Amino acid sequence: MTTLSASALLPFLPQEILVEILSKLPAKSLVRFKCVSKFFSSLLVDHPFTDLHRNWSLTLPSRMSILILYPVLWREPNFPNFNWHYTINYSEENQGNLHLQANRLQYFDDNPNLFRKLYLSSSLNGLICFCRFSDRSDEIAIHNLSTRQHIPLPSNCHYDGSCKMNAFGLLGFDSGSRRYKVLKSVEFTTGDSVSVKHWVFTLGVDKSWREIHSSPYYHPYNCFNNHFYSTSVHIDGVIYSLNSLNKDGDIVAFDFRTENFRAIPPPPSTTMWVGPTKATSGLVKVDGRLAFVNNLKRDELNPLRYGMTIWILEEESIAWKKQYVIHFPISLEGSFNKTNLFFASNHVGEIAVLVMLKRSVPILLFYNFRKRSWRKFDIYQLPVPHLITAMHFISDNIF
Repeated sequence: MTTLSASALLPFLPQEILVEILSKLPAKSLVRFKCVSKFFSSLLVDHPFTDLHRNWSLTLPSRMSILILYPVLWREPNFPNFNWHYTINYSEENQGNLHLQANRLQYFDDNPNLFRKLYLSSSLNGLICFCRFSDRSDEIAIHNLSTRQHIPLPSNCHYDGSCKMNAFGLLGFDSGSRRYKVLKSVEFTTGDSVSVKHWVFTLGVDKSWREIHSSPYYHPYNCFNNHFYSTSVHIDGVIYSLNSLNKDGDIVAFDFRTENFRAIPPPPSTTMWVGPTKATSGLVKVDGRLAFVNNLKRDELNPLRYGMTIWILEEESIAWKKQYVIHFPISLEGSFNKTNLFFASNHVGEIAVLVMLKRSVPILLFYNFRKRSWRKFDIYQLPVPHLITAMHFISDNIF
């Protein structure tokens, strides 16, 4: 038996055991199997297998990472992108380590085959959605950081010089069809006149965009009208996004299964600041529900410390409940006006806060809502001080 190759042993293994073994392999290894046989090729695109692999990856800390976008100087002509992309490998395994290292994604930043001047609009299960930074283009692409597969989506809005186009893509997952979909919203501006159209594209199925007509007067925040990134979050097939066209701060939910919109009023007594130079607000996921991070406030007992209020959406009554008031375990005094704070949440019910202090190493804070405790890490190899444009949790994905 020791002289038999692995391929010779495969026919003797029951399929359920083989599937169980393969589901535990990282995505980079699995993509190599696609050319081995028709069995492997069909298995790796099978929905039950991809679901099994994704769920298993979520239980492995080594397959989780944090993606950070760091903007470079836009006036430099030699940079193919506006951003440098860094990943931080974080897991429960390194809780005792107080230092984490940021690793630059050189392959992505220097790739001449990607369309130039792009920015990240959303992410889901290790897939990231990119848009071109342009008011004359609606180009959108999906990129898999695990397999390095890059999927440019077709363009359907052609610039004719009569108006400006503000295109934005949001990535979601349809739990019914088990397919990934992209919602594209394009804002057309001619003088003082503004109109918005929406389309949906199903990855692996559609060849062109399908227009959605039952849409409200809605356009999500993006790099043209906001520098703060946490303005949308995906929960169980629904993406929630702040509406840039409504100054009252409403939230719009888009269901990728029914492909319909619905409006949600903002939490009571909130101010919808969305900018790093002001008190910041944003959307995150807490315990499987939509949460709104409200304005930063000083600790009444300790004026040198700041905290934030977390509102949780009660789905049964479509009402908001002030669930948490948490305070940072570090002082921001003296650097607060120059501080950039960025929020993201992971699948284990934690909220991560990236703190960029002037003349200091970036700090990553994790707050566990169940334990009501903080963990603090210093981040090295990340240029400082500067403005970060996005932070996302990334998981291993075979798609």
